[in-house]
Amino acid sequence: MRVEKRLETFQEFEEFLSTQKNIKLFGAGNTTVEAIGLLKKTAPELLKNIQAIVATGVYGKPPYMENIPVLQYDSAAPSKKDWVILMIQEKYYDEVGGMLEESGAKLVEFSGKILYEDTYQKVLGCLKPFIDGYPGNTAGLELPRCTGDGTLRAWSMWWQGEEQAPEIVKACLRSQRSRLPAEVEYTVITEENYEKYVRVPQYIMEKVARGDISRTHLSDIIRWMLLYQYGGLWMDATVLLVKPVKKEIFDYPIYTLAGQMDYCGTDMMWTIPFMAAKPGEKLFHFLTCGFFDHLKEHDTVMEVDYLMSDYMIGIAYNTYPDVREKMRAIPQVRAKRVFKNTLLIEPYDAERFQAYMREADWLKMTWYKHDGAKEKQVEDRGTEGTLYDFICKNF
Repeated sequence: MRVEKRLETFQEFEEFLSTQKNIKLFGAGNTTVEAIGLLKKTAPELLKNIQAIVATGVYGKPPYMENIPVLQYDSAAPSKKDWVILMIQEKYYDEVGGMLEESGAKLVEFSGKILYEDTYQKVLGCLKPFIDGYPGNTAGLELPRCTGDGTLRAWSMWWQGEEQAPEIVKACLRSQRSRLPAEVEYTVITEENYEKYVRVPQYIMEKVARGDISRTHLSDIIRWMLLYQYGGLWMDATVLLVKPVKKEIFDYPIYTLAGQMDYCGTDMMWTIPFMAAKPGEKLFHFLTCGFFDHLKEHDTVMEVDYLMSDYMIGIAYNTYPDVREKMRAIPQVRAKRVFKNTLLIEPYDAERFQAYMREADWLKMTWYKHDGAKEKQVEDRGTEGTLYDFICKNF
């Protein structure tokens, strides 16, 4: 497949958007989501220069990303006058190359590494004193002891308690209970029971109480502690299992939904909402210690949005050959399935949803919609007859 240009830095990406016309992005996956999000922060005025995001499959995707339409390729195929920036992994070029070359559009390669390099270096610099001393500098960090006893475990968390969860979360938790192997012990962590399983340092819980640390980051800390101390499978409370969990995933030292792509400073993608491990794995010891050490010295988690844990995993992957070897041994899959709230509130289409489910073992739900600066539960707007309603009633 012939390409006219390769964009190697984010500055080149911005310059290209500012100097060319008739630009479309090909691919509506994680690379596009991250690129659009970064543009919104650094040069929001350039978003209007992207005519459309086109993909071979758009079911499950939002109809717009920052007011840029997300369109099915068949209905919005590019033409000779268009520049098409390839927001997909190189290994998929053979699948789409003929189709794109037939369109006559001018093709541009986009290196996914440029989305993460600056932040990766920022996180690495912040954690370097800890990394340089690890693991010898962990003695005073109130670490959990590895207490794996052979029990197969699965974990989720809804801090306020299951009875207070939105209906979509309750459906997800029901799906998890019913699709785990019978011998797996399943626990939902809450504010009432977490101390039964882990001892989060007091200085961290005080920062949570003050609002300096979000529940999202607290969830990260607790999941790494649980996976190190007990092992097992962690699933976010918004993971909807559509197929039974295979017992084999508990045999891997580390397991997640993995794929080959540029992500958080590495050449591999993983999925924090769905991760499994044997007790005592170094990766989860490193993550636990890294958070503990960082929060001893800082009131808040470093401001890298919700990806702090991902960058820390990337650092461990690049720093420790044994961690990298175990992560590379994870079977790779093509893609993960994420349902946006824009799809959940559409009328339920049985044929499309069943076809979509056949390609996935689990789906990542959302329970809120954005309303300006606020987040409101999807169910607040009325859900009768929607996909949200179907899932809540049938899982």
